[in-house]
Amino acid sequence: MSCDFLTHHFFLWRVPDYLMIIIMAIIAAILGAEVRPHCRSFDWGDPSIGHPFATKETFPMYSVAIAVVFVVLVYFVGELCTRWSRPVGKLSMCLHINGWVVTHAYSILLAFVFVNVSKVYAGRLRPDFLARLAKEGITEANVASFSHDQLCRAARNGRLSFPSGHSGASFAGYVPPCLYLMGLMRTLNGGKVWLATIALFPLILPVAVAVSRTVDYRHNFDDIFVGSVCGTLCGIFAVLISFRVSMRGEWTLRDRPDDKLETRAMLRAMLTDKNGRSVVMVDAGDNRRRRRDADRVESSEDEATVSCSTSRMKPNAPRHPNARSVSDPQQEQQQQQQRSSDHAQSSLLSPGSLNGTGYLSPAVYHERAANPSPSTRHNEATSSG
Repeated sequence: MSCDFLTHHFFLWRVPDYLMIIIMAIIAAILGAEVRPHCRSFDWGDPSIGHPFATKETFPMYSVAIAVVFVVLVYFVGELCTRWSRPVGKLSMCLHINGWVVTHAYSILLAFVFVNVSKVYAGRLRPDFLARLAKEGITEANVASFSHDQLCRAARNGRLSFPSGHSGASFAGYVPPCLYLMGLMRTLNGGKVWLATIALFPLILPVAVAVSRTVDYRHNFDDIFVGSVCGTLCGIFAVLISFRVSMRGEWTLRDRPDDKLETRAMLRAMLTDKNGRSVVMVDAGDNRRRRRDADRVESSEDEATVSCSTSRMKPNAPRHPNARSVSDPQQEQQQQQQRSSDHAQSSLLSPGSLNGTGYLSPAVYHERAANPSPSTRHNEATSSG
């Protein structure tokens, strides 16, 4: 395999995007687990951080991860249904699925990076922060025996309230599939409202996840609001950076338009034998360019032919009466004799010599034959010579 072939497929299947997603996942993991958050001071009598600690969460993080990954199947089923309803090449279908998988993963990891950076920088205390300190043996009665550094290191996860990571991940994982369903139902160019409502129906799950974080006393309402907005914006940005709305109201890749992919797929299908081996490799763009150049050359040749035909008259073509050309001497002499004979007859049959019946009278005929006019004698002399 050549280097150009590997480079082409390296970018065609968006390998750099996958590498960037892996790097973002590593950054988000380090920020969420290792970086020390901002240490805020607090009051032991503050009721906003004195809620009980819920040992069992309504939606644990692993359940959110499973639900978000399970949604990826929507892209596979949707593309298979699209290919079943209308002819779509395998390459176009695979690239669309790959594009949506990249978009889905990029949306979630982008939201995680923004959320974790905000968590570490803000260091806001969770509603159950005092209960978390009590689990580690730190209470108001014995707090004097702990140093400031020990207090800042205690209950690290209790200092990561703003914004909500569950809310951001849920909306970032469900906004792209909902937008995909809207494109699948062709509601992006003014479709019906009921179809758009059905496409947005899966957003109920991230809303439930976000609200459950306040029920479990893990976050405040402004935490889940900011996390939900961050996840929604990341999902919309991830979709718009990779896809655009086509004339049919569907999502199509920005870097690989559907018409080029389908044209290439059809040409490849036409130029393969029964065993699937390629007979001639023709690129769709090169084929159109060659056809356009051939049409241009053909039109120029036609113009040259027309110009030559107008400047050079053919032998059998009708000639203008005043046109003169070099011909055979014998043929020229025969034409001259014919013209002289016609002129002599016209002089005998001139107007005024006809009688009332329309015929030449015998007296006039014999008189003109005996005494021809000067022009008649000249023509006869020319024809005899």
